[in-house]
Amino acid sequence: MDDGRAITVAVIGPADLTAEVAAVADIAGAGRLFDGLEVWALPYERVDQAAELYARAATRADAVLFTGPLGYHRGTGGLPVAAVPTAYVPYSPLWLYAPLFAVADRGSLRRVSLDSLDLGVLEATYRELGLPLEKVVIYDPRADAPPVGNVLPNDPSPDEVAAFHRRAREEGRCTHALTCMLSVYRLLRAAGVPCLWLVPSRVALQEALEKLLYVAEGVRARGARIVVGLVRPRDNGLPFKAARLRLKAHELLLSQVEEFDGHLVDSGSGDFQFFTTRAHFEKTTGLYRHWPLLERLVQAGLEMNAGVGLGATAGEAGANARAALEEALRGKGSACFVMLEGQRLIGPLGPGARELDARGPALGPGPGASLPRALAALDGMAGDFTARDLALRLRVGLRTAHRVLWRLREAGDVLEVGQESSGPRGRPRRVYRRRHDAPDGEGGGRA
Repeated sequence: MDDGRAITVAVIGPADLTAEVAAVADIAGAGRLFDGLEVWALPYERVDQAAELYARAATRADAVLFTGPLGYHRGTGGLPVAAVPTAYVPYSPLWLYAPLFAVADRGSLRRVSLDSLDLGVLEATYRELGLPLEKVVIYDPRADAPPVGNVLPNDPSPDEVAAFHRRAREEGRCTHALTCMLSVYRLLRAAGVPCLWLVPSRVALQEALEKLLYVAEGVRARGARIVVGLVRPRDNGLPFKAARLRLKAHELLLSQVEEFDGHLVDSGSGDFQFFTTRAHFEKTTGLYRHWPLLERLVQAGLEMNAGVGLGATAGEAGANARAALEEALRGKGSACFVMLEGQRLIGPLGPGARELDARGPALGPGPGASLPRALAALDGMAGDFTARDLALRLRVGLRTAHRVLWRLREAGDVLEVGQESSGPRGRPRRVYRRRHDAPDGEGGGRA
């Protein structure tokens, strides 16, 4: 692990299976396969408890593993939650081997009733084991039934499934019931119906744990990436009121950044800057679905624009933040945009947030290939600008921006109007201006 902390995987399912997963992790951990893995067992007595357990696990665990598809669908409402890696142990032939071998008279397994497991899986397993299969009565839930709450059409109650197996037995269509649901198994055993509870093998559990561990490690590494935020309060032009609003804005921002577990800097030039990590920012914003600060700003009578940038380095994150802020400044009122790696722009944060590709057309070397896009970018820039300003606006490298400016200079669209110092060690940066913004006769040398 990058930071030395163990990966915590919450395991949700029947008590017997969650204990089995923990045992598998202990055995594999002794062989260093799962070095740095901690299993947090969250057993349930009834599958309808899965949602409550999942909500609890998602706030503390690095990943969540359900011991089967049914608990997964009940726990997540059928919709995977991206805030924490979540998976389940899929049904497979490995669920059948141990229960079938536990039956002394395997000839009695010729006629069975089945729920949850796919018929093809059952038939393939019988062929591999050399067992005859005469009849299979399959439970088929109402495929067109509408969902009720977080219960899916293919997510029936244990009583309903147990009643199906009992009827099949009473009608003489089967001798054994095969179920993947512990609650159904218990109901049938209590009713005296011969029943096999199909459970995943240790091999299946180990494979599921191993895959989820790798995913969780990747998410943690991604979550350690740097986030830079630039926040600009909107000025209402009234000096004293603006000063009071700025103090209030600082207070609200400080509270928000504390939730990010980040650091806030007042630049003194009107903008605020904050730093945090991707994991903290994504958790607070619900994976960019909302901006908690917005409601507080509205209540305080404040308007702000914010740009948030993510990157592998502070420089990359800062450049992305500036580009995102420029996007936020285009609209009216408060807005926050986020620029991810690969020039993926998300915003404005809120219920209607969308993801866009901010790269636009490529800036190729051919004559005129990028001039329309570059001119459109310059239209949104007030006053003089440098190659670095244009690079941030176009989301390209500095060398590409210099080439574009050379072509614009040759086309007569921009003028070089001076230079500005870049510090005691750097060369002066050339300053440009759109030709229609320059006074008559003003101009400089070649870019």
